[in-house]
Amino acid sequence: MSLRSWWTYILGYVLISIQGPFPERFVNMAVARGIFLWDITRITEDKTEAKVRIDAFRAMRHLARRTRCRVRIKSKYGLPFLIIRLRRRKMLVLGGVLFCAALYLLSSFIWFIEITGTEKLDPWQIQHLAAEIGLQVGTPKWKLDLPAIEKTISDHFPQLHYVHLYFRGTKAIVEVAEKVIIPEDDQWTPAHLVAIKDGVIQEILVMVGQAQVKEGDTVKKGQVLISGRIQPDPAPAGSPPGQGPTPLPSRPEPQLVHAKGIVRARVWYQGYAEMPLVQTDEQLTGRSQTGYYLEIGNYCITLKGPDISPYPVYRTEVWRWEYQIGKPKPVTLRLLKTTFREVVIYHREHSPTQTQLLAEEQALTQIKSVLPPDSLILAQRSEVIPTNDAYLVRVKVVVEALEEIAEPQPIHQETRRTQGSQIRRKTAR
Repeated sequence: MSLRSWWTYILGYVLISIQGPFPERFVNMAVARGIFLWDITRITEDKTEAKVRIDAFRAMRHLARRTRCRVRIKSKYGLPFLIIRLRRRKMLVLGGVLFCAALYLLSSFIWFIEITGTEKLDPWQIQHLAAEIGLQVGTPKWKLDLPAIEKTISDHFPQLHYVHLYFRGTKAIVEVAEKVIIPEDDQWTPAHLVAIKDGVIQEILVMVGQAQVKEGDTVKKGQVLISGRIQPDPAPAGSPPGQGPTPLPSRPEPQLVHAKGIVRARVWYQGYAEMPLVQTDEQLTGRSQTGYYLEIGNYCITLKGPDISPYPVYRTEVWRWEYQIGKPKPVTLRLLKTTFREVVIYHREHSPTQTQLLAEEQALTQIKSVLPPDSLILAQRSEVIPTNDAYLVRVKVVVEALEEIAEPQPIHQETRRTQGSQIRRKTAR
């Protein structure tokens, strides 16, 4: 709205009806005398409507007499007329003032709390601590010391790097950022590469360490694939002729390294699934009823809607808001909104072949849920397992996949010391 429109609304204007033999003459004479008319609309040949400000309306009387037109006010707009109407309805004005005051007062309280930024930490732990130090639903904003609450939360949870509390309307938002713990660089830690599951070695590439298996070998979970203990060849030892017996060759201590390499193996997965020939499904009908309830402690009051579900088969959607009153034994007030949605149950029958395909698909889905992302499915087969139930189909699906099965396993310090002592004892002998 332009500044001129605002000014016109403040001063007030009216919608007039000009009726006479020559209404256009009336309009022309008004414009010639500097009276501003707008939204001029010709209704009939002898009737025209227009809008004019109320301070110029009185000056139009002599124009109406000269043009033999009759001018009537159809509608009144603007602030002066609004004030006149409000004077007649004092209770309406009082109610509006009280409503604005109540709205302002309620907006000064916290009605929602949101925790954002958590990854590993449970947000309910932060919200529980915040409630203990005063940040809870129904608390006035002016009673909260935001820096103190931020410091308390940060001190209680050392894994938090950043805590920021701010308000957005009636919602208190606790924004946190967890510390990123950078794992220690363990590429120099002595370790073996061991199998994380059973399989048949398909490919092995040693970068650091000594291979303990070869292609085609069957390995078990936990078996060492590439050893991080490199045993050097024994160093030859001897003495010049004529200076006594020749001593045994010395055995150098093994070198411990962090084994590295790529080990791919063929791994087999099994999945089981069963599917009835007649399946029971549910479908929403679209009919629903909503009830509003107030819970005070253990008592429930129905504000609106049904007490129980009006449908024999249904689903429920519940929205709840709660607030605690009183200390040290608070009474909990809960406002519940429960929507009952009608559901119909229908039966769907499949042929044995279709049921078998559905069961195979379900079993394959189970297997794919545990497959590593980089695995490659080489083959799959399925078989029907006989059952005593003629209306039930049970299948087993076996999937052969190619995947990386090696993972590092640190060589513990105790193992190193034990092996070192054994080597020293052998040398002493």
